[in-house]
Amino acid sequence: YMTVYSNAVSGETVEFQIWDASRCELFGSTVETFAYVPDGLIGEPLAPQTIHTNNQVLRKIYVHPGWNWISYNIEIADASTNGFLESLTNAGTGSVIKSQTQFSQYAAGANQWFGSLQSVGNLSTYQLRSTTFDSLTLVGTNMDPETPIAVTAGWNWIGYLPGRPRPVTEALASLTPLNGDVVKSQFAFAQYVAGVGWIGNLDFMSSPNGYLLRLSNPGTLVYPRNDEFGGGTRGEFPKNLVNEGLASLEDAYWEVDPSLYEYSMNLVAVVEDSIGARMLDDGDSVGALVDGEVRGASSVIYVEDLDLHLIFLTVYANREGENVRFAFYDSSQDEVLDVIEEFPFQINRIVGQVEAPQPLRVSALLSGVGDVEVANSFRVFPNPATDKVYLDFTATAGEPVVIEVHNLVGQRIDRIEVEAPTETNVLEWNPRNVPAGMYAITLRRAGSVETVKVEIR
Repeated sequence: YMTVYSNAVSGETVEFQIWDASRCELFGSTVETFAYVPDGLIGEPLAPQTIHTNNQVLRKIYVHPGWNWISYNIEIADASTNGFLESLTNAGTGSVIKSQTQFSQYAAGANQWFGSLQSVGNLSTYQLRSTTFDSLTLVGTNMDPETPIAVTAGWNWIGYLPGRPRPVTEALASLTPLNGDVVKSQFAFAQYVAGVGWIGNLDFMSSPNGYLLRLSNPGTLVYPRNDEFGGGTRGEFPKNLVNEGLASLEDAYWEVDPSLYEYSMNLVAVVEDSIGARMLDDGDSVGALVDGEVRGASSVIYVEDLDLHLIFLTVYANREGENVRFAFYDSSQDEVLDVIEEFPFQINRIVGQVEAPQPLRVSALLSGVGDVEVANSFRVFPNPATDKVYLDFTATAGEPVVIEVHNLVGQRIDRIEVEAPTETNVLEWNPRNVPAGMYAITLRRAGSVETVKVEIR
């Protein structure tokens, strides 16, 4: 039962769109249209008016000022660049669309797009630079999500064809990737680990987002059919930029706007102190900076399959060669520490791997291994040790103290939480069932973190 309103008594035509909730699809037009008649009535309860779709689905892609990585998953009648972009209402001088090898620019005076990119296709990703908020409205017929996409060794700009989001490992299941192969969106990325799958802060792939895929070997990508997995989506790019992979960016200590930058590189990293003990824990973040400007940010991700805390960081720039420095936010102490490492920005560069992450080192007050290991007011003895380790530290009476023991790949071995009974304290740690090797023992108190290294024999 629908009521249609107007301020005109004649001369208007009523058209319809149909939302199919069972298929999560919006049909952009119908076979039937009706002239508007004031106080008119069409249909009756026992003889309702039937409205038929013409099988033309509507896709709306929201774009924002700056760069947008987009793809589409329907067959459109006019795949020329001008036809594809004609629904933009605010294209202006400076607007650009580019594929992996070609591009076109918008000429405001001619209201046309000119350049080497003359047509588009649904198997590819495109990067669109807009001067303002806008949207693309596409109307066409559904395509087969299993349409093969030929991929080469190296980088491929791939479209996403299914109508529903898929976990990355499921979406790319038809490929035979090798360790270190990468898929990335504008905001996040994942790296392939043999026997585990795709690991990173890019968890899902969805339309109408665009993706870059780097493979060691050529192959053919075939996405699963829409009905093979659960989930559902309207397939529209949200106006508020909610996107798979943004969680680690939004939860980070720093803020960055990826749309300001044309290029990106990626980093798989851990944070270490000066003796090589890993420091990452839930709530920590790493930021990338160029001349003090934030160019990337990511919170730590715990990889359950590997029992590791890792940083998956996307770094942004508009040109190569800029010097990228890093900073580490320690959430337990609410402090920011400088990182020793720095790298020149290179487009699509990948630094580190999930199984061999790039160390980012911060300074720490530590001495070498000896009879007694000293770090300011925190002592560990004997060192080396066998069945007992004594932890000697000073603190304010009643002050909460957390002591954590990690191996040198960052896995937590033990955790002790106490309230310091006196100003001078000695606790006993029994390394039961702990393999021989080097371990980092971290003392966390209000206002300080101290780490020492001990050898267990």
